Formats: sequence, structure tokens, C-alpha cells
Amino acid sequence: MIKKTHRSISLLICISVALLFAIPLFCAEQEGKPLEIEMILDQKIPMKDGIQLVAKIWKPAHMEKALPAVFALTPYIADEGQKWGPFFVQNGYIYVHVDCRGRGNSEGEFFPTENDGADGAQVIEWIGKQPWCAGQVAMRGGSY
Repeated sequence: MIKKTHRSISLLICISVALLFAIPLFCAEQEGKPLEIEMILDQKIPMKDGIQLVAKIWKPAHMEKALPAVFALTPYIADEGQKWGPFFVQNGYIYVHVDCRGRGNSEGEFFPTENDGADGAQVIEWIGKQPWCAGQVAMRGGSY
């Protein structure tokens, strides 16, 4: 089970890195002014087993078109995304910071790396289907 999870996570990371570099970086500033940012707190993302993960989402307040998205799945609580959300929005992306299963406000029990591969894939699928997403989703993350 652990080998399969590690392969899933490795594959997810490789695909996410490839997508991040494939997505063009858009200039999000209008006439030199920073964009107004809308922050969605406690967005519930349903998993196939009924558990709901909780995300914070940063996006331009007045969107004219769907944008590519970057997300992080973290055990460190989604509040850490405060520094990344505005950065990505100002550079033409939606930013989604998701608490791992059993961490922060997400439901379930936390078992390090056990559910992250499957949960991450379902989060990517959910983000890609949102009206504000252009269907391109990349992942970022730190030490975890």
C-alpha cells in the first residue's frame, strides 16, 4: 500500500511540475495597479469516500475569463497560503490552498502520506471543473 501511495505521489508531483512550466505566466496587473483579490474561505471539496477537504481560494475579484490554477495540499494548515495567494493572483493564476485530510478544517484522520496521492488527484479534478479554472492545474509545495 505504501509503495503504491509513494508512486502515486511521485507521479502527481512530476505531472504538476510539468504543468506548472507549461502554463504561460500572464501579466495580471492592469495599468500598473495590483488586482483586487477575492478570498474564499472554507471551501469544501468532496472526496469520493465522503470526506470533505477544506480549501482557501484566492482569485481576482473581477474575473473576465477563467484562469489556470496552482494548488497546494498541506498538513501545515491552509493559513500558510496567505503569502502565496496574492503572489499567484497578481501573476495570472487562481491559488487554492488545501488542508490535508485530518488537518486544519478538513475532515477525516491524518495519516502522513497515506491518502495524499488519491486526495490530491481528486482535488486537481475538482479544481479543473470549476468555472473560474481554465482547466490547467499545477501543484506547488514545500518540504512535506
